[in-house]
Amino acid sequence: MNNSFKPPDRVLRLIASFMLSAVCAYSANMSDLISTADAIVVGSVTTRTESSESVSFSVNVVRVLKGVALSATLEVKHSWNRKVLGFQSGPTNIDRAFHGMWFLRQTNTANWDVLPVGGLDGLMPSLFLPAALVLPPSHQQSLKVPLTDKIVLELAAGLKAGGRSPEGLLSWTRQVRSPSMQAALTDFVASPIAEFRSAGLAGQLDTEQPDAITRIEEVWPSIRNDASRSHVIRAIRDSYRDTAPNSVRQLARLAAENADLRMAAITALAAVHTREALPFLAELLTSADPAERMKGVFGISAFANGCPPQTPDNLANMAYLQIPASSPYQTEETRKNFAFRRGGSEPEEEPFISFWITWWRAHPEFHLRAQPAANLRRISNPPFAAVRNRRSAFKHPPPSGAFAIPPSVAAAIGPSPVPAAGRRSPPPNRPRPSRLHPRSAA
Repeated sequence: MNNSFKPPDRVLRLIASFMLSAVCAYSANMSDLISTADAIVVGSVTTRTESSESVSFSVNVVRVLKGVALSATLEVKHSWNRKVLGFQSGPTNIDRAFHGMWFLRQTNTANWDVLPVGGLDGLMPSLFLPAALVLPPSHQQSLKVPLTDKIVLELAAGLKAGGRSPEGLLSWTRQVRSPSMQAALTDFVASPIAEFRSAGLAGQLDTEQPDAITRIEEVWPSIRNDASRSHVIRAIRDSYRDTAPNSVRQLARLAAENADLRMAAITALAAVHTREALPFLAELLTSADPAERMKGVFGISAFANGCPPQTPDNLANMAYLQIPASSPYQTEETRKNFAFRRGGSEPEEEPFISFWITWWRAHPEFHLRAQPAANLRRISNPPFAAVRNRRSAFKHPPPSGAFAIPPSVAAAIGPSPVPAAGRRSPPPNRPRPSRLHPRSAA
């Protein structure tokens, strides 16, 4: 009886659907994988014998990343608990090649076990990471490169060579901040494939590279219609937290002039709530969008009360919502009016908005002053620019119709100043007075 078995197409499709999960789920155990493995090799498997309880195969070693005196072929046996339907339960020989990076533990002098990298238990893709058969020159590493960097370069090359989703590399961007990681991300950004460009840019945002925001100007037009643009949106919204003054101003410009990335940039500005972010956050208090108004409330109230920036590291324990015992602008009233999300109807939110508009008007030292044009890179977006409102340096374009400002907020703002007849318009780099930026003698 021939016990060779080729899985049906529906099963192969199922395996393929879990390829990405296998790559993306390993990140939490990266350091454990490296420290626990006795050997890390790049190699190929051509055939295997597997059942619902175990799998055994031989790895033909191509490159050794960790380990000494290794044989050219390593015998591997691994126990697993497969619960996926569609496979034979008994031992089955399968002739299907896999090439990748394997994290191995030695069980005796002649045999090895493999450490799962993540994904669904009982499937081969959960046992290795992508790796290129031949490492490209741009990813060649020296013996002095840390092991983590070697693995990053191997993975990046494997993702490109195998045509797989580059999302797997993003799992490591916040853990590996090294020149090797930046080289891999830069290589992704230069790729002709939109998905790789998105992943590379997202990785640069995750690691808060100084030129990440300005690079959007170059990359965004080529990815804005591709589904992979979600990586960039996610990175701005959830990871990019550069508090450098120039970076914050560039982020504010991005929010003002790029409709696609506006809400992600607003979220990031509210999260960092630095002094440089305040003028833009104040403009949000009169937005037609209730969600934007409350983002403005959160950002300004977090600044006034001395809350730390919200980052991926303090998101889980919500430390960014902890108000310190004291801070320079904190009062009993600012504490009472601290709000970090939408929690009710618009009438319930009006008192918060009204309070922070009044607070903003009482602190002219934070109001916007003209910035050098070189510090404010414009993010081009022609469809959005066609309807751009230039009323102030960071004023976003209003939707059709009048702003739906709550009555109590309108009362707190007061009438909008009207320029005298014949007065010249201010230069392009000088913000016009707005309801939130009253004229001052200065």
